[in-house]
Amino acid sequence: MRRQVITLGTSLREELLDITSQIEQVARDMRIQNGLLSIYAQGATAAIMIQENWDSSVPRDVVHLLQKLVWLHDQQDGNGDAHLKAGLVGPQ
Repeated sequence: MRRQVITLGTSLREELLDITSQIEQVARDMRIQNGLLSIYAQGATAAIMIQENWDSSVPRDVVHLLQKLVWLHDQQDGNGDAHLKAGLVGPQ
């Protein structure tokens, strides 16, 4: 089993990032032509969502929906809602 880590940063509190090109580069670097490539988001407030990328409004709509479903439920650390949102989407 081979492993490669991709480190990402966001500029907003709630943001969806398109990581398609990074994943394709990993597959090229590892010379994967067929098989299974597993992707995992490490962190209590990170998640991976497979979503179409044709419509540029989809990331905004997804964030808006999550904001409506989960509101800031506590003020202890200022990001309690992020844990719930990541739980809804899932780590992979």
